[in-house]
Amino acid sequence: MVFKRLNDLDKTLLVIDNANQVQDLLQHRQLFERSHNCHILITSRTQPDNWQTVRIETLAPKQAIALFRQHHPSTTASDVQIKSLLSHLDFHTLLIELVAKSARKSAIPFEKLADLIETEYIRSKPLNKRGIDTGAGGDSIKNRPKKSKVADYIWFIFQNITRLQDRTQELLRAFVLLPTATFFGEEFLDSFFEVMELQSEDLYDDLEELVERGWLEKKDFSVATESEKEGIQYKIHPLIAEVGVEKLEVEVAFAAKYIQSVGNLIHYNNLNPEYQLIEKNKYKYLAERLSDLFFHENHETLIRFLGNIGYLEENYGQYQIAATFKERAMEIAIFLYDKEHPEVARLQVNLANTLQYLGKYNETTELMEIALVSYINHFGNDHSAVAITQSNLANVYGDLGRYGEAASLLEIALASDLKNFGKDHPTVAVSQSNLATVYRNLGRYGEAASLLEIALASAIKNFGKDHPTVAVSQSNLA
Repeated sequence: MVFKRLNDLDKTLLVIDNANQVQDLLQHRQLFERSHNCHILITSRTQPDNWQTVRIETLAPKQAIALFRQHHPSTTASDVQIKSLLSHLDFHTLLIELVAKSARKSAIPFEKLADLIETEYIRSKPLNKRGIDTGAGGDSIKNRPKKSKVADYIWFIFQNITRLQDRTQELLRAFVLLPTATFFGEEFLDSFFEVMELQSEDLYDDLEELVERGWLEKKDFSVATESEKEGIQYKIHPLIAEVGVEKLEVEVAFAAKYIQSVGNLIHYNNLNPEYQLIEKNKYKYLAERLSDLFFHENHETLIRFLGNIGYLEENYGQYQIAATFKERAMEIAIFLYDKEHPEVARLQVNLANTLQYLGKYNETTELMEIALVSYINHFGNDHSAVAITQSNLANVYGDLGRYGEAASLLEIALASDLKNFGKDHPTVAVSQSNLATVYRNLGRYGEAASLLEIALASAIKNFGKDHPTVAVSQSNLA
């Protein structure tokens, strides 16, 4: 709706900043390609082939020299010497800043700095010919070697000019787990580094060290009266983060506790009135960063984490995206456990629920039938997981018009839920509502109405009369 309104604006320039994932670019293009009124400018470090692009050029030599002197004011080198050094860096803004700050902080003489860059690195033919894409996928082929070269320069500066203590290096290693180009305040960072077990009395001195060397950016928002942010905050440049992930060996095991923490932040239960969907969604950007980093790793920590992202997306109606996350979680579980493991069955049910929303009923039925057999084998007929799966499978049977089979399963599931939870539990009300729907389709209206009246009374008792669940129950009964 927002995009539609923006499209209708006349004589308007809309800027979408920092869209670096190919899927984002394609979505934006699809949303705006038919616009006749609004002009759209997208900034991105990714450059897909066959897009109309305008490259941001490197700094002019005079500006590049001024930038170097700004970050290394004590240098006695002449403009000619500085220009010669910076030409090897292609006058790249980020590289100039990193070299100047690191050289100043490490007190490296200019002559040694120039020698390091010119003789030990820049003329290395194998490195300069590398064509590895270090950025987001989808770059045009001609753009990849240049980006790779910048990444190599960043790592060279880190190894040869920057001198970091081990704990400061660990802080940088942790910081790359956070969304890039995003400022984080001290309150968030305190809890983040505590989870990462990197808290110390000198924490902000170490962060200041990273700022002074150019690896992090710092800004005091207390003077920016129009900003919603407050106090001193820190962020990391996307290219520095990309190099850090690769070169500092940032792996799932290192991030495991933080992944669990973020997974808890986004965990949503639509049957619990204390869970607020919008509040949970506020933390999704943290989860998306971790997903980008570790999506293809086969690690136990990722199973529930990816499942939680999928369920959050599902509750916003993003069923295809949800299915992708849930399917990946299931793949990891199958890789790590036996196919008959109850965790695999749980993930099969979760994925099947999403596939049902997508209308893929045959795949849904197959997954749920496999999971139901697995649950019965592991837990017995009266377990709550068995009842939930029976209810879910019955719903699919209902979608396929197999109402008799659906009613039989739901009656068994309802009896089990009553035994396990008691008559006033929200799960029981859901089972009653599901069974009532099938009874209605079978023409058993009196039985359906009786069940829905009980379910409505339960919903009002559990959630209060103004809760959306109550409105759904009222609609079903009506």
